[in-house]
Amino acid sequence: MMRNLTALGLAVLALGAACNRGEDPEGPAITETGWWSQLDADGNCVARVTDSVPEDGATGWYWRRGPIIEIDEEVGDAERDAIYGATVLGPDGQTIPSHLEWTGTQARVALDAALVPSSAHTLLIQDCEGIHEVGFTTSGFGTPLDDNLDLVGRTYVFDMSEATWTEPANFGAVIQLYFTEPVLIGVRYSGEDGIDLLGSMGWRTQEGEWRQYVSQPTWDFPLADFSEAPYFAAATNKVKIRAEGVDVDIWDFKISGTFSSNGERLGGVTISGLGNTMNMGELLGKKGDTEAVCDLAATWGVTCEPCPEGGLTTCVRLAAEDASGTFVPGLEMRQSLE
Repeated sequence: MMRNLTALGLAVLALGAACNRGEDPEGPAITETGWWSQLDADGNCVARVTDSVPEDGATGWYWRRGPIIEIDEEVGDAERDAIYGATVLGPDGQTIPSHLEWTGTQARVALDAALVPSSAHTLLIQDCEGIHEVGFTTSGFGTPLDDNLDLVGRTYVFDMSEATWTEPANFGAVIQLYFTEPVLIGVRYSGEDGIDLLGSMGWRTQEGEWRQYVSQPTWDFPLADFSEAPYFAAATNKVKIRAEGVDVDIWDFKISGTFSSNGERLGGVTISGLGNTMNMGELLGKKGDTEAVCDLAATWGVTCEPCPEGGLTTCVRLAAEDASGTFVPGLEMRQSLE
């Protein structure tokens, strides 16, 4: 539940909103923006923020993820910007630099600086009812790596079926049903000049031990920037992922995440890329039909686009976030010969 904000918080949000829009903080006061015209015939507010993520009192929030707000109905850009606002205060009460990115009735507070790990923060929300605050606490991800921790040789396993699929828009929940096979990410080098990762598909034995699919090609990531350690972001031109036994090529493949301070976990893992659905018709009972997934996606308002190779228009943008990985002791990845 959102709580009404104090006068001090009101002033902070006003200043933050003005800075986000490039306006003069000495300009019109918040009460002059015309919110109170957003009332129905009975005088009730009809321009409200109906939900937020995180909710008040939430814990374990990822340090590089911005909160999300949901409004009751879509309005024009100018009206929306005059009525609604959201910003985040750090544990010291100072505003975390950010801006709002809108998609329909939903807005993400896009962070221009990371949150503070293991700390209390406040999300300030503005609508025609006034100003509300949502208190939440970040997880420990983002805490510096322990002294003398060696990441080299460590392999992590994570399950993308547990991630939140954000693309294809409106169709991510369907795609999620098929990307259920575990992914392995191994660290081959880590230093001040960067981090070198190797990726592959994985599987689990009947005894519960994780193994690398050595028959599948590995994904060799070029040396990636690690200047924001323990956070990393790596990219490679093309990978091949298994989806329920079907090979799916993904171009411009990107992965990011944060190592826990003790190196035992990966948090906030995101992936993105341009995936070719041509072989996925088999998963819909339409083996050989290269357009099957695109035809289904079209019913959800998603349009396939040309793939970089092969001459087919069967590719869709893929993106998932909030996956987590776990260190697998004793499993060191090997690079395939392909």
